[in-house]
Amino acid sequence: MVCNSERSASSNGLVSDVHQHASGYSAILSLLVKYSSSELVQQLRSEEDFEVDTQSTAREARELAEDLQSLGPVYIKLGQFLSTQTQIIPDEYCDALEELQDRVEPASMEEIAKIVYEEFDEDQAAELLNGIDHTPLATASLGQVYRATLPTGRPVVVKVQRPGVYQRLLLDFKALEKIAKLLDRVSLAQNYSFTKNVSQFKRSMLRELDYREEAQNLVKLREVVLDYDLLYVPRPIERYSSKRVLTMDRVSGSSLNELNSEELAESDPLEIAEQLFQSYLKQMLIEGFVHVDPHPGNLLLDPDGRLAVIDAGMVVHLPRQTREQLFKVIQAISDGRGETVADAVVLLGSAGDQFSRSDFQEQIAELVAEQSDKPLSRLSPGKIVVQISRIARDAGLNLPTHFTILGQTLMKLDRVGKLLAPDFDPQESIQRNNLRLLMQRVRNDFSLEWVADQALDYSKLISQLPTYLNQAIEKIAHNELKVDVDAIDENKLIDGLHKIANRITAGLVIAALIIGAASMMQVETSWTILDYPGLAIILFALAVVLGLYLVISIFLSD
Repeated sequence: MVCNSERSASSNGLVSDVHQHASGYSAILSLLVKYSSSELVQQLRSEEDFEVDTQSTAREARELAEDLQSLGPVYIKLGQFLSTQTQIIPDEYCDALEELQDRVEPASMEEIAKIVYEEFDEDQAAELLNGIDHTPLATASLGQVYRATLPTGRPVVVKVQRPGVYQRLLLDFKALEKIAKLLDRVSLAQNYSFTKNVSQFKRSMLRELDYREEAQNLVKLREVVLDYDLLYVPRPIERYSSKRVLTMDRVSGSSLNELNSEELAESDPLEIAEQLFQSYLKQMLIEGFVHVDPHPGNLLLDPDGRLAVIDAGMVVHLPRQTREQLFKVIQAISDGRGETVADAVVLLGSAGDQFSRSDFQEQIAELVAEQSDKPLSRLSPGKIVVQISRIARDAGLNLPTHFTILGQTLMKLDRVGKLLAPDFDPQESIQRNNLRLLMQRVRNDFSLEWVADQALDYSKLISQLPTYLNQAIEKIAHNELKVDVDAIDENKLIDGLHKIANRITAGLVIAALIIGAASMMQVETSWTILDYPGLAIILFALAVVLGLYLVISIFLSD
């Protein structure tokens, strides 16, 4: 009987999985069929620009966003991910998909308690659940948040992953991966890999579902904001945190979208906006660790007038080269140097066959010039970065996804800044702090770790130097040393060498005349000029004439 029950349960589970997997295929295929004749698909298939009905496209984009929202958490996140794919997704769709928000019914407390007991031993789970408020503070597609009080009396919030989310995600991704392979085979979009980007999206989602990673992000973000007295990140509590449960200090206060102007006026909103913006520039340009979801619901203003960042699930990590080029982009945008912006962006991306660097530079220079003509209060660095990524898409320059994500992050910051202090000007903030950011980058680049790396490289070179010298001397001794010169025009090279030799010879002659004249100054003679030996003065004069001729010829011809 037991065996039959287990077999029956296993069979039911398998049937359920197959049913959900099939429903995933059905959902995606139904979307593809529904939007197969949409302007989105027409633009994906077209290799040339064509006129579109903006109103019709915007309406289709909103409808797609609603359809994705109705399909559940993975598709909501998929829509948000697609909003960053500006190299293939039209602007109207990016704008609509970026606004996707979770709207789901909360899971029962019994289901939540079961997950807590699965994650901790009985004592820890009981300690956590005994002090928990059964009414959730917030409910999202991936998790639910509760107030709680620890046995020590410490007020905390507890985020618990919704039941079945991880399994549902894996099933949905199996369908997405197969559909992505199909889309790549039919070449729906030129020079774009659906399979690669679905894989990237899957890795991002799996990281977001591992609350241990979010706990580490909170710790890192706390370190970043230590220099800013008006910013705060709650501390995660390791004893009550696991892969599916995250416990952290409770922040009392209201989110920015719940505050009115009178409540904001009790704090220092302009300085808070300044510090928040500076902390994000530090993340992007110095640390390479960026919290990319600073929407008003994730930012609480506490009674002490500090702004708390309460959700660190979505972050990106930027390599050193990306940070260097991004620093140049933001600085050049602030200074209105379009060509520098274009050059830095080209180094960030990979050019397609149709990419024209000169056309791209011209468009970027025009964009930056247009923005420079606007009043500072109307400038948005994030909007410019997003527009740059769209120009790059149309020009055939493939930029990394995180470039667009950073642009959207800056746009969110711009909106937050306007909520906090309408007079806050991000461009002015960049110009005011650019020297400090530059010096901080230099200090980081010349840190002890950098010195250690360089010392290791040089020690390796020094240790191998005797071997290289022996090999070179041996080749010279056996007349085997060869020097290959790859020159475009050998005659020009020879002429250049002659010119160098002539310059050196003339310099030596002038030096000899000066030395000879100086020596003859000590010789007594009856023939003098200005009471000095005449021959010495002639040699000096000749040296002056030749020297002037040499200098003038260098300026005129070289």
